[in-house]
Amino acid sequence: FCHNEGAPRTGYLDLEFCVKAMKEAFSIGFRRVQFTGGEPLLHPLVEQFVQEGRKIFQDVGITTNGTHLLDKVEALACSGITAVHVSLQMETLTGFRSDDNWGVPRWLEPVSKYSLQGRFGLRLNLPVPATEMAHARRFLEDISVFGCDVGVFSILPKHDDMSRSMPYPIHELVSLVRVENDRRRRVG
Repeated sequence: FCHNEGAPRTGYLDLEFCVKAMKEAFSIGFRRVQFTGGEPLLHPLVEQFVQEGRKIFQDVGITTNGTHLLDKVEALACSGITAVHVSLQMETLTGFRSDDNWGVPRWLEPVSKYSLQGRFGLRLNLPVPATEMAHARRFLEDISVFGCDVGVFSILPKHDDMSRSMPYPIHELVSLVRVENDRRRRVG
């Protein structure tokens, strides 16, 4: 995911072309760059993209699914990355536990140490389906010890499910976020 609908789904981003594009973007007012994909950590030159981006921008980030993050985190930190955003998926989180609860990805603790040291900001993007509010609450409690921000947002039902599903309990999601924000402020 994360590709532009209708855009080519194959190809190879050349470093030289990317540097030219980043310089042009800066010249017209852009002040940060975020590498996304597909999965940007699959690119063999991802650290060089970040290094070149830091020559142009103060803020250079990556959006990843986290699968290859543990293998790349040290090189990314050394390349000067300022922000790592991880798009979590419920299916991935259920794979980290044997019961029906969401589990904490194995890479989160070692990667969060870089964030706690101030080497880059770490943000987890957590989509929450209406049926998974209790799992989301437990998951947020489990990860509260890690140095990361969490973006929590609703997942609406698929179009064919909308007629038979109940409305999304947005008030529950807002309450959950408020409780977590208060708790995280208290623990620093």
